[in-house]
Amino acid sequence: MIRPLRDLLVIRPLKQPGMIGLIHIPDTERCRDKTGVWAEVVAAGPKVELAHVGTKVHVAAYGSHLAGDEVTVDGEVLTLIRERDINGVEAKS
Repeated sequence: MIRPLRDLLVIRPLKQPGMIGLIHIPDTERCRDKTGVWAEVVAAGPKVELAHVGTKVHVAAYGSHLAGDEVTVDGEVLTLIRERDINGVEAKS
């Protein structure tokens, strides 16, 4: 696993469903969500204050890619972002 430095986070985008009811949503349409995506924090740097490992965060997305640097760890594509790029953190009820 990669250990992020400073205020960096390693996140894993959460999968979006390919079906809504009986309607199939093709991959090309699912990737168009430019408002952002939910992701799970996999690792956090020492200066991160709001998001910790296991926290679900909302981050900006552009086209089919998250706004950040992609890294491959053990065959899995993860994204490195700064904490300031988080739009929000999932509220616990």
